[in-house]
Amino acid sequence: MPHLGATVIYQLASYDVDQISKQREGQPRTFNDARETCRYPAIVVATWGGTQVNLQVFLDGNDTYWATSRQLGDEPGSWAWPSSDY
Repeated sequence: MPHLGATVIYQLASYDVDQISKQREGQPRTFNDARETCRYPAIVVATWGGTQVNLQVFLDGNDTYWATSRQLGDEPGSWAWPSSDY
């Protein structure tokens, strides 16, 4: 079960990339591009029972992304426990 403060891995979906691009508009370029299926570390900031969580995703740059109501899984838009495969 996920718990507050746990570090997990989040895999971006295309809708995440769209939101991140909008969030970054007009900002100085201090980041690498976010792409669908890229994986980033994230911290669990809220749990909704079972495996549904809200995450603060640490992007490759000086910004973060708030991913809400995400499920455990291996497809884009889901989170996973860290492993040596990443």
